[in-house]
Amino acid sequence: MAFSRTRFGRRLFRAAVCWTLPVVCTLVAVGYLSAMDAALAEVRKVARADGRPAVRRVLAEMQTLQVYAWGALGLFSAAYLAVLLLARRLASLADELEHLTAFALHDARAPLVRITEDAKAVAEGRLAPRAGARAILEIGEARLKLIEDYTNIARDFAGFAAADAEEFCLAELAGCIADYIARTARHVRLVRDFPAGDLRVRAHRRLVGEIVGNLLDNAVKYTDTGQVRLALARERRGVRLVVADTGRGMGRDVQARMYERFYRADAARDRPGSGLGLATVRAAVRFYRGTIACDSAPGRGTVFTVRLPLKCPRPSPLLI
Repeated sequence: MAFSRTRFGRRLFRAAVCWTLPVVCTLVAVGYLSAMDAALAEVRKVARADGRPAVRRVLAEMQTLQVYAWGALGLFSAAYLAVLLLARRLASLADELEHLTAFALHDARAPLVRITEDAKAVAEGRLAPRAGARAILEIGEARLKLIEDYTNIARDFAGFAAADAEEFCLAELAGCIADYIARTARHVRLVRDFPAGDLRVRAHRRLVGEIVGNLLDNAVKYTDTGQVRLALARERRGVRLVVADTGRGMGRDVQARMYERFYRADAARDRPGSGLGLATVRAAVRFYRGTIACDSAPGRGTVFTVRLPLKCPRPSPLLI
């Protein structure tokens, strides 16, 4: 209930800042300037009929006040834009706080319960110590990976410097990831469409692996039957990665929110996941200043197309 009130208050604040305040202030400013224009018109008539210095001074003072009024209106407009930008930033920070709260309270509770149950089973002799330690280790590593993924997304992978990039074969990396996923998903056929020759790039192996792995994992996870195609191609300004499946597909409402952290569609809750996969992919693509596009419809499958402007070193003819 408190969460609903917080969200309602935030929406009310946005409406007040975005609409009520500027409309009221604009009406007041327009009314003030209109009244001043009418007063100036009357003073000009008097000044033309009676050219005494006092009347001319009053006219000059009113004209100065009109200039000040227009300046105040301009300053108000600038201040309103600043407040609007601040309100958007505050709303973004509030959403970030909601994500952190969801992560701390919801996603951390389940592993703690499992760790407690495994430790209790070991203490009571119902589980061998080695098996219990292995189970706790797996849970801890998964949680640490989730925390690291969230941190990298929030910081836009700031820890990955350009100097740390290395040269490697993208087809080899994608093939290893595809082999690993194919071993655990025998209900779909994984088709590879790799270019002939050595597709070498200069990038961060782990970061590119996150893109390929998350897209492939989602495609296999939400494809009950059929196939998943992984295609790589060299382009004039980098490489193109395509992951296409014949799975459930997504509607426009889901596509509008699919890159949000911790967002999971109602139809996807029957599959395990943290809601960070596509958020990680988009953050990694942004890190390389690439583009990601999605073509999907319910029952028609999904196609993700990623273009990364990576340097593609070609082997020297002397080494062939």
